[in-house]
Amino acid sequence: MHKTATAIRIAVLALVVGLLPGALVALIVRAEMTIAPALSSPPVQRLAISSPAAGAVLSAEGPAPVFRWRDDSGRTNAWRITIAFHDGAEPFRTTVRRTQWQPAPDQWRAIAGRRLDTHATVVIRGVCDGGQDETVTFGAVSLVTSGGRIAATARR
Repeated sequence: MHKTATAIRIAVLALVVGLLPGALVALIVRAEMTIAPALSSPPVQRLAISSPAAGAVLSAEGPAPVFRWRDDSGRTNAWRITIAFHDGAEPFRTTVRRTQWQPAPDQWRAIAGRRLDTHATVVIRGVCDGGQDETVTFGAVSLVTSGGRIAATARR
């Protein structure tokens, strides 16, 4: 694997375990989605997040949003979702077997009910979890709490 792709993956891993701030993660996500597919072997494909839409405003008091994405790889059999909070709080993690996920009400309260102006990055990795947990696809969306609301902006 090329050194740049390895460095990007290490940075993404650091995000997942909470070692990097979210603002830096946004840059890494862009790099991962534009550079790594050309450098990695096998290539990491872009995972298209369709919901929440870029610029959507989601109420923290309302129902949890449904995160939806398209994964055209044909090789993924699970998706690892990490919500990394830019305030340094412990990231939220879950694994799903479908191309959509809606946080349970208690999960949404924990995610959206944080103090105001807390930013978070939702990272979705499509994996082939046959023992090596190989990342096949990758996508992300950034969220920010503001006045009890969440504004979503897709990272494309």
